[in-house]
Amino acid sequence: MLYLKKSIFISILFFTAFLTYAQDVVVPVHYTFDSTTNYAQYNDTITTCFDYLMNQSCNLDLVKRKAVTDFLTKWIEATPTVTVTINHDVLTYYDTSPELVIIFMGGWVVNDIKSDGYTEYEGSMAGTNAVLDYYTKNKPHLKKDDHIDKLIQKRDKGKLEKFVRCSVK
Repeated sequence: MLYLKKSIFISILFFTAFLTYAQDVVVPVHYTFDSTTNYAQYNDTITTCFDYLMNQSCNLDLVKRKAVTDFLTKWIEATPTVTVTINHDVLTYYDTSPELVIIFMGGWVVNDIKSDGYTEYEGSMAGTNAVLDYYTKNKPHLKKDDHIDKLIQKRDKGKLEKFVRCSVK
């Protein structure tokens, strides 16, 4: 019985810590992105912002989500260190679910920040998998998207990698 109580306590403690982490993101307020900006100084913030978007339900704290999304978007648009390719064969949902494009770009960028010698294929895979995970987690709050459902089916059947590889030029 004591073991069970300890297990429950540890589980609650871990879950609470996870929720606190997922909600604790500090978005820079006064920043400018120009030719003199050291973009690498924001790498940890970019990663934290992306993790926040991935771990927080999309229907919670909409003001903070907008601030996080705005910062992430502005950094991605301005940085000379990472180039995200928008491939319409892979981003079939670009027009139907544009809010998922920042998830794709965030997945690409964070994985680029964390690795060496990143390729367009790896970026497309990282971004696509991020979108599929996000969509699956937030499906009750997002409009149905047949394009994404088909990509999930490809991933479940082990065919997503081949699809993305053929789509990357």
